[in-house]
Amino acid sequence: HQGEHTFQVELDLSDDNYAYLKDHKVQGSIWFPGTGYIEMALEAGTELLGESFSGVTNLVLKEALILSD
Repeated sequence: HQGEHTFQVELDLSDDNYAYLKDHKVQGSIWFPGTGYIEMALEAGTELLGESFSGVTNLVLKEALILSD
């Protein structure tokens, strides 16, 4: 599992699965929640290791992902 891996997801705020994100606002802007980054890391770890992964430590979020409608 060496090398670079890329994962992608499309977030559509009109999709009922992501509608909750519209309520996650900071100073009027919709921010992707920090827990979403953790979930992505866990899913990527599981995908790469082929088993349940729960080893996210020392996570630092350096920049907000600001979403638009």
